[in-house]
Amino acid sequence: MKLKKNLSLLFIFTVAMCAFAQNPKRDVVFMLNPNEAIHGNEYYLLQNFNQNRFSCLIYNTSTYENTFVFNGKRIQTAPWILVQYLNVNEENGYIISYYKRTENGIEWYINNKGNVEGPFDTVWFDDDYDYCYALAGRSWGHKNGRNELIQEKKRTYCGYYENTWYVYDDVQYREYDNVEHLRLTEKFKNGRYAYYYKENGKYYANINGHIYGAYDGIYVDGGSPFYIDNDGNFGYRYYLQGTVYKKRNTKEEIVCFGRHSYLSDIEIHTTNNNHSFYSSYEYEYVVIDGRPFGTSPAIQVWYDEKKSSFIWTGIEGRELVVYEYKMD
Repeated sequence: MKLKKNLSLLFIFTVAMCAFAQNPKRDVVFMLNPNEAIHGNEYYLLQNFNQNRFSCLIYNTSTYENTFVFNGKRIQTAPWILVQYLNVNEENGYIISYYKRTENGIEWYINNKGNVEGPFDTVWFDDDYDYCYALAGRSWGHKNGRNELIQEKKRTYCGYYENTWYVYDDVQYREYDNVEHLRLTEKFKNGRYAYYYKENGKYYANINGHIYGAYDGIYVDGGSPFYIDNDGNFGYRYYLQGTVYKKRNTKEEIVCFGRHSYLSDIEIHTTNNNHSFYSSYEYEYVVIDGRPFGTSPAIQVWYDEKKSSFIWTGIEGRELVVYEYKMD
């Protein structure tokens, strides 16, 4: 009798554990080709109303080229691509710049919400315009469907070629090696500049020679992470311990709490603190309430209070996946 009672308790315990250890819902939203990988931290994914909408940059380790993907469609492949504007909830909600190598040298292009424009001598982004470009020695700014002549002389601009950022003006040509991003546009006077870099696992911002950091990551949601005006005011956003902050000169404020990136380990809790989610990039799974799930670390994770679910994204083999795990 005692044995039967123990077996009955074991059966009840096993059923309870199986009920707890439900499998999360898994959706494959994109398939990478051989030799392709998600490129750097310029990655963005949004799941909204059960529709998977996302954009990402893909790097091909064989051809050394990048591909811009918007809502599952491969839009452009080029040696280098910069995303200036991105809204996955808008049809053709993107503005990107890229270049092509030709017999005559480098040709620059802009894809403005599906409309390809160029070739130009160079292109750059300015806070006052959708984009800017140089053509026949003149600088132009594009905004609201119109092109405006900025200045007849050549002005300072920056670019990226062969893994090196460069700055060119009428006075000198400067190169910046070992820098992950550089922002230096026409409107900056007296050589003002901004860039960020990674050192010993932490990210730092260099604003006109002043170093700020250390951060878990610099926030890049398309385009440049930095803002600088002619008066010397500057701003950018960064990650630190799972929170996104906005820095404006000496002032700092929290922008978003609880939405994370794979730039660092991830740990969040439900609103009532009854459940926890943890992921480390060193382990090929995530941990919910002390139990492992999936076969990859999380790229992003958030808790959807309306669905009472942890939702996270990951890369499993060549599949870009979204998981949804409903809590009680």
